[in-house]
Amino acid sequence: MRSIAAAFGAQARAVFGDKGALLLLVLAPVLYSAFYPLPYLNHVVREVELGVVDLDRSAKSRQLNRWLSAHPNVVTRAYVDSEAAETALRAGELGGYVILPGGLERDLLHGRSATLPVIADASYFLVYRQVLTAVLEAGGTLAAQVQVGRGLAAGQPMESALAARDPHPLVVRPVFNPRESYLPYVVPAVYVLILQQTLLMGLALLAGTARERAAVAGRSPGVAAVVPILLGRTAFLVLLYAFHAVYFWGWSTLIFDLPSGGSLGGLLLILAPFLVASCFLGVALGPLFREREQAFAYLLFTSLPILFLSGFIWPREAMPAWLQMLAAVFPTTPAIEGILALLTMDAPWKSVAPQVRHLWLLAALFALPAFWAQRAEDPAVAR
Repeated sequence: MRSIAAAFGAQARAVFGDKGALLLLVLAPVLYSAFYPLPYLNHVVREVELGVVDLDRSAKSRQLNRWLSAHPNVVTRAYVDSEAAETALRAGELGGYVILPGGLERDLLHGRSATLPVIADASYFLVYRQVLTAVLEAGGTLAAQVQVGRGLAAGQPMESALAARDPHPLVVRPVFNPRESYLPYVVPAVYVLILQQTLLMGLALLAGTARERAAVAGRSPGVAAVVPILLGRTAFLVLLYAFHAVYFWGWSTLIFDLPSGGSLGGLLLILAPFLVASCFLGVALGPLFREREQAFAYLLFTSLPILFLSGFIWPREAMPAWLQMLAAVFPTTPAIEGILALLTMDAPWKSVAPQVRHLWLLAALFALPAFWAQRAEDPAVAR
């Protein structure tokens, strides 16, 4: 126990005595969690600039233009022709534009289908979606008005005319994310990634520092008391990151209005093996980096691939089998799945038992490589 306590204290001194480690392991998680959600505070993209080219200049086209102007997704601008609207789109002044073709009113009144060409910037999916949604809803409303009016003119009751227009109305009720906002969708999962990646980079940086010091001093790495050292280091880092987790899913959740369902016990149940597995993985990766700067340079670029492999952006079932197996190696994969189930879907803690077992299995899998990596590391950290 004394060896574990000594390693615990030595790891604390190593972290707080190294500016790079202090930045990665103490400050970076707090800063990331504070700044990452800021671009998504509005939750939903609104008031996208939409150009309208009215070539019909009829009562129906003007009515459609008014409905587009009233849509919360867009702010409309009038253009005399498609060339002017195209120029504005390429200049970045518009998110897209719609053409109201000549003969629009005539086609609608004669019961013929009318086409509304929409040209939008698909390089920004959120903007692209809002433009299409506005045009589809406004155009659908106009078509419904014409069809219902035709039914009323033929002597149909209002109820029959409405039923004939839409006999099977679609009722959309978003669950788990009622506002369909990007903030509660992506931020809780990214918080899990922040914990893992900063932990991996910080441990790899400390390993590189230990190697540099050992090389300068001309010492050979020691092998004594490897298990107590590893346990002491892990205990300190798990405790440190438990404070980060409390901040993430406590104060940060309240500040940014993130999902906070589930139970604290269930969250701790999945965080404990996640942090242990991440610590062991970070120690195991240490020998790969001979210099401290390499850790940040290499591991930083793994963040996005790991996030995409986790399965919340793109379903794992749609991935090739070899990518699913690769995803299962990273602690973030079961941790994100379990934490989203607990917090976003308000699932009972028993439902995340498979993810908890997966994380403990990863912790056991990384324990042996971490043991050998600790043996290869400068023993100065244990003094």
